[in-house]
Amino acid sequence: YDSYVKFFLYGDSKASIPHGVRIFNKVGLAYGYMTDNAYVVDFANGVEFLLTATVLVNANGIFGDGEYEYDELGFSFLAELGRVIYDYELGRERPRQPDLGNLAELWAFEENE
Repeated sequence: YDSYVKFFLYGDSKASIPHGVRIFNKVGLAYGYMTDNAYVVDFANGVEFLLTATVLVNANGIFGDGEYEYDELGFSFLAELGRVIYDYELGRERPRQPDLGNLAELWAFEENE
């Protein structure tokens, strides 16, 4: 599914990522640590941002026991963090608008697709 290993914005669902949104990221998941490093681009709304976060979801404090709260806490936290930042960026005034033209060409994005 589209949102597999896209912890920010979509980590808590299997929903399709909207056509105009691209997330270029690298994630890590080990011993209760969850990391996502992402460049998020919304071509339709002219929004782009970089976001990195690492969280520890190891309630019992024992490493290597395979008991981590990825599903109960981690995925939903990172997804919500991504949504909060995305919503902020949607409404933020920018003195200079991002030029996403080269990226749009690279990823063959057209609004009418």
